[in-house]
Amino acid sequence: MGLFSSKGFLFKNAPVFALGYYTNDALTPNAKKLIKEAEQCLAQGKSLVKMREAEVAEAESIVKRAKSELAEVKKMRKIMLDPFNARLEELIEMKQAEGHLQEETERSYIRGNGSEEAF
Repeated sequence: MGLFSSKGFLFKNAPVFALGYYTNDALTPNAKKLIKEAEQCLAQGKSLVKMREAEVAEAESIVKRAKSELAEVKKMRKIMLDPFNARLEELIEMKQAEGHLQEETERSYIRGNGSEEAF
């Protein structure tokens, strides 16, 4: 068989293929075209970086604002809870005082009953 087939030359379209291959810069790439494509890719990359940097800056400002709001909330909470905690301590002290008074009363009553029964 070799280079010939039953219909003729095996590579009859080879010169056309080679011409197209050559003109499409496959064998000899055009440096200016490659540089232009690389510059476009670089420009796209830089624009993406700028977009991401803007997003990061926005996120940082949101975090900063949230931290300041959290500090305000903690401050307000302290202001609101201080009177509550003070009153709660007063009530606890009053309850403890009542408990001591009631215990004293019960002890004296028991002592009094015990002494009356002895007579």
